[in-house]
Amino acid sequence: MLAAELLPRGMRVNAVAPMGRHGTIAEVARAVLFLGFEATFTSGQEILVDGVPGLGLSAQS
Repeated sequence: MLAAELLPRGMRVNAVAPMGRHGTIAEVARAVLFLGFEATFTSGQEILVDGVPGLGLSAQS
């Protein structure tokens, strides 16, 4: 796994995946900013920005 390989070098590997209802640019950007600045103890994760279609919920503005 790439995240495990790069961790000793101090590099984190994460992904943002807009699936289902594609998130807006702002929604995807918030996920990227979270991973870049807030999730400093997170590596090897994928955040789905998809409007939770599997839960049957509608997105709120």
